[in-house]
Formats: sequence, C-alpha cells, structure tokens
Amino acid sequence: MVRLNIEAVLRLTKYFLPPMVQRRSGRILNVGSIAGFNPGPLLNVYHATKAFVNSWSEALATELKDNDCGVTVTTLCPGPTDTDFFPKADLLETRAFQKASVSAPQDVAEAGYEALMKGELFVVPGMMNKALVASRRILSEGAQASLNEAFYKKVPPEDQKRQRGDFEREAVTAKR
Repeated sequence: MVRLNIEAVLRLTKYFLPPMVQRRSGRILNVGSIAGFNPGPLLNVYHATKAFVNSWSEALATELKDNDCGVTVTTLCPGPTDTDFFPKADLLETRAFQKASVSAPQDVAEAGYEALMKGELFVVPGMMNKALVASRRILSEGAQASLNEAFYKKVPPEDQKRQRGDFEREAVTAKR
C-alpha cells in the first residue's frame, strides 16, 4: 500500500513533472481520499498513505504556483466508491460499503477530470463526503477516529444488500 499510494506517486511525478515545467504547461491529477483528512482506526495505513497524497499534493501545487511554471496539481479525494477496492480490502461487509453513500466510479472520474481542467487544488465529490471532510473542523480527533472506526465495522449478513458493481451499473442505467 505504501509503495502504491506513496512511492508510485512520487516516482511518476519525478518522471513526468520536469518536461511539464520545461514546456511551462501541464496538469497532474493525484488520487487522494477523504480518508486522508481523518484518522482511520482499522484502516490506519490506508488513511496515512492518503494523508500523504493529500498533503504532498497541496505542497507541490503551492511550490509550482509560486514558481509560475504553468503546471497545476489537482487532488481527487473521493469517499467510498464502487470499485474493486472493497472486495480486495475485504471490506464489502462493512458499513462503509453497505450503509454509507457510495459513488459510481465514472461519476468520481468525471468530477476529477472537471476539477483538473479548471485547475482546482482539491475536489471532494458528493455532499456526504464534503460533510465528512468539513466535520474535521468541528469534531475532536477522537470523535473523528470513532466515526471512521464505525465505518469499518462489519454489518450483520442479513443487513448486507449491496454488491460490488451495483452503483456503477445504476449510474450507467440512469444516463441512458
């Protein structure tokens, strides 16, 4: 997880950024997460790696803006999204997937692209996700941690109704 969420971001930026700076034009889109804004008991390494992406991207964007080199950095910070993340992390049975507001991946990608093209620093798709990020300003760290810990608790089997792909298919059907 550290290699994917931190090392890969650093290596790709190191490779692609110098030519952008040289031509004085370019856009970087990093995938952070709302998880990076709050402590995450039961998923602490994930939260920490996304905190790195969010913080590092903001710092890099500031450096590039101060150098007036024509390169922008946008950080996409989705909340729960109907991707393979949940099955691969063994989280399909958690409140985060079964009960929370889950986004279709194509909607998240569209929000990220639109923000990238506008040169926005952060984009948090979804009203519930925006509320969770804003809650860090009013909740104590302990309350934030407890809230996130509750998201990662398992839902009883009889209350599990959602499957991977439900939201993705629903979004496709709605656009037809």
